[in-house]
Amino acid sequence: LTKVVPARTLCPVAARVVATVASFGGDPAGGYRAAAGKLSLFGPEWPPMPEPFGDAAELLGALDALVRLPPLAKGELLTALKETVAQDGRVTDDEANYLAAVADAIGAYGWIQRQQGERNT
Repeated sequence: LTKVVPARTLCPVAARVVATVASFGGDPAGGYRAAAGKLSLFGPEWPPMPEPFGDAAELLGALDALVRLPPLAKGELLTALKETVAQDGRVTDDEANYLAAVADAIGAYGWIQRQQGERNT
């Protein structure tokens, strides 16, 4: 059984995940800023953009840590990541699939169904 921890304790890890996702886009700083306004559960101040993870193993390790987030914080993080990838005005199929993979990796069950329902309306 995974021990749930307050979101603020995992803020530095979450920030690097957001920075990594933002680094895939054409405007990493803009993507990071788009997420920042959606992350109230991670503490009173979202940190400045950190360096993105350098390889997939580091990112996967971070996602393993984020499994310990409370369900509401997982949803908030995924909503922020959606803002990050949509910062350019669209979400590609690859970006949507990436978000689904992140949701699965952190155990945010049900999030994808809600997002797909929004897409189909």
